[in-house]
Amino acid sequence: ENTQFIKELDEMHAKVTEAEKLKGIAQLMYSLNHEMLNAASMILGPIEMILKGYCKDEKAREDSLLMIERNVNRIVEILGYVTSYRNKSTSDEFKPKRIEELINAGLGHFSQRFQDADIKLTMNIQQSLPVIQAQDALEDLPVNILACCYYALVEIPKEKRLIDIHACLSKDKNAIQITISDTGSDITKDADKHDEGSPFKERGKLGGVNLGIAHLITHAHNGTLTLEPYEKGGTTFKMTLPISQKETAP
Repeated sequence: ENTQFIKELDEMHAKVTEAEKLKGIAQLMYSLNHEMLNAASMILGPIEMILKGYCKDEKAREDSLLMIERNVNRIVEILGYVTSYRNKSTSDEFKPKRIEELINAGLGHFSQRFQDADIKLTMNIQQSLPVIQAQDALEDLPVNILACCYYALVEIPKEKRLIDIHACLSKDKNAIQITISDTGSDITKDADKHDEGSPFKERGKLGGVNLGIAHLITHAHNGTLTLEPYEKGGTTFKMTLPISQKETAP
């Protein structure tokens, strides 16, 4: 009876996990559709202006073409995040990975844009953090959170742009806690300003999609992702990831 009970419990856990994953994917598709429609509308407007001859001077035509270029690049970037997650999430295999290397790789992805935008960075990563068992998709977690931060910070004055990163071992030593904070808008306080059907609060230009991917990645690792107000103004993204997946992975 005990064996049968444990088997049924495992089966139930697997079904719940799969249901949560499917729900997360559906929510991500909602956000992706929303972002794509926004970008498409920003492209069609300038095209209509050009075709109807409203852009009669060189400056107006140049501004319209720049608007089209920015939003085409926006679509390409959105699809890049989704494609990367799709490719890396195809395998359920867990491998040893170092959190500090994943964070540094994410920072390397944005280093030039952070520099161009005059974004200040502070970082405190606890030394000798244990190796964590993770899927390849975990590599995209810092990238997607940093994307949320970047697009929020470019909308505020340069002198206020700051990202603060911390990583340490949890008190019970069973998990690694990562916090990435920025001084952009505090999205924990403006949820009522967004579409109630949106599962992930929009942040800057790509917020809904990036938060959706980050949620799926943390859930796949039996971790958590929560949002809190940042003491310096803005938002803190707090991630907790179990070191070992042997006991918790479905």
